[in-house]
Amino acid sequence: MRTDEAPRAVAVRRPDRPGTGTRLVDDELDIRLRYPVLRVVVVALVAGAFGAILIAKVVIDETFSGTVQLMGLKLDAPSAGLGVEIVDRRLQSITSLARSEPFRAELIRRSGLTDLSQDELESMISAFRPSLTAIIQIKVEGDDPEMVRLLSAQLVPSLDRMVELARDGALITLDEESRDPSVERSFDYRGPLYLDIFQGRPSFSSRSPGTFSFGIAGAGLAGFVLIGAVLMSHRTVRCSFRGVGATTFGLRGPLRVRHGGRRGGPNMARAAAEVLVDAGGGQRPIVLGGNGIRRERACLTLGLAAAIQLISDRPVLVVDLDLEHATLTGMVGLARRWPRRRSSAGVIDVLADHRAPDLLVQRRKRRQLPALARRLLPRSGSGVLVLGAGSSVRRGEVVDTEAVGELIDHLAASHQLVVHLPEIPGPWAAGPILERAGSTGLVVLDGWSDFAAAVDASAMLRAVPAPSFVLVLENG
Repeated sequence: MRTDEAPRAVAVRRPDRPGTGTRLVDDELDIRLRYPVLRVVVVALVAGAFGAILIAKVVIDETFSGTVQLMGLKLDAPSAGLGVEIVDRRLQSITSLARSEPFRAELIRRSGLTDLSQDELESMISAFRPSLTAIIQIKVEGDDPEMVRLLSAQLVPSLDRMVELARDGALITLDEESRDPSVERSFDYRGPLYLDIFQGRPSFSSRSPGTFSFGIAGAGLAGFVLIGAVLMSHRTVRCSFRGVGATTFGLRGPLRVRHGGRRGGPNMARAAAEVLVDAGGGQRPIVLGGNGIRRERACLTLGLAAAIQLISDRPVLVVDLDLEHATLTGMVGLARRWPRRRSSAGVIDVLADHRAPDLLVQRRKRRQLPALARRLLPRSGSGVLVLGAGSSVRRGEVVDTEAVGELIDHLAASHQLVVHLPEIPGPWAAGPILERAGSTGLVVLDGWSDFAAAVDASAMLRAVPAPSFVLVLENG
């Protein structure tokens, strides 16, 4: 028996958010998505990691470096008992010279890179002493390998020149604490203050962006984005059929079908198909619509068509009227968007070019159908007849709904039609198609579909004389 009750709503006061009004429902946070949660998390993390690595490879340049190593020893006063001493003051003095502005000016002059400024060179050069060693490392880093090679070759000659100037008193340098670590001036010793153990030959290396660290950072960012998306989606009131007394929007039902062809899904689809066929008298079209969840609605439409084919004595034909997105058409292989957009002729071609619709109907084999339909059809079955959307309609383009209605009448004379509608309310008025229906179904995904949109869609279905049902895709 048909019921005309309006959708029930629970008014919930939100004292912590004054002025926001009431919500239709107030349920605990439901993180179930259209797909299994584990799959969504894995895909998000992998996509975030690979995206971050790709960005790092494209945006961040490879870094080249040239390094010379010097050994600072007190060679002017060797000790018979202790050998050669390591004097911290002398090591600090050499390091300060390598960081000084005169050293950079000498390096620019010797390398011939006159266009290079002091500030740019300062950011490229580093001089440091590994702790508790006599080694001093002077390094040049940059993204131009040729520039790094020219500068690295002149590091030791430029430092030698700075030592000569410091010994003659023509150069004074200050360390990081503004002290004067001047090179010792000895009238008796004019030998080397350090040993160039590699004879001025720098060692070169390159460093690519850290793919592992960027991958970890990208995966972490994707995780935060996913959590934010889940929290934001909870702000929208969702349809929930888990509680006792859940609203059916003034329609019959609900008829439940397990999402994705899971265990028990084929039996539930067959039971729902029997109800829809009996309500429509077995002759008039069965029209299915909803809001959002385009792929899930297309899967259910094909699954119900396969179930009806098992119980109907007429050939079953699926008609895709979602002319803008053509999700069902693409799902059965009649349209593709990559690598080149291409579609088989369908409803649009009938309306625009007046082509014979019977010649455009194609039979889709069992292997070309989604899981729910495959599990319903026998392995030796002949598949399902489909009239695709054809060439896609641009957003906002006017569709002649009366011509669509005449097409439905023509096909219904020889087939049991299962009509896949666009979103309702949608891009064009579906009234003429709904008026020709034997029964209609409002498809909602439990825990996901927008409650407000389902209320608007149910109002359209309650206005037509055909029996209307709520078809609930169970998301568990």
